[in-house]
Amino acid sequence: MFMDLSGQKFEDLTVVRKSEKQTGKETQWLCRCACGRETIASTYELRSGHKKS
Repeated sequence: MFMDLSGQKFEDLTVVRKSEKQTGKETQWLCRCACGRETIASTYELRSGHKKS
């Protein structure tokens, strides 16, 4: 089941939207850090806390 994480915060990262760049089966998200930088993170990385700013 697809869960839209847009707008949710994980530590210093805020999910902007689903990324068009996909790797494997894991959904990738475009995120914006509190410092202003953007990064791509998977659902697992965000929910587990493995992806930091």
